[in-house]
Amino acid sequence: MRFSLRHLLIFTTLCGVLCAGYVRSRNLEARAEEHLRQAQIVAETRGRLLTYSFDVPQYAWDDYDRQESLHRQIAAEYREQIWRPWVKITQPEKPLPMLVDGWGDES
Repeated sequence: MRFSLRHLLIFTTLCGVLCAGYVRSRNLEARAEEHLRQAQIVAETRGRLLTYSFDVPQYAWDDYDRQESLHRQIAAEYREQIWRPWVKITQPEKPLPMLVDGWGDES
């Protein structure tokens, strides 16, 4: 069986598209896992505050809830984009570490 240059180019293009799709899906999955880990860290921090502190202001609890839901939302969007690449991920400003009345203040 003879192969022409056209067949070789089509085969090479298909291999490239499949490899790029696989690498992209692995990258998006890794990003989703990272955001789920961040959400878990925020939830654990909130749990520690519940255990050790009685005078945490309400705005701090709201910030923890907002950050946890934000990380979970971004993780879900990354997982959705694996199968729907035309959906754009809304990247909000990067959540920063929070200081609650001196908590985490190293100075």
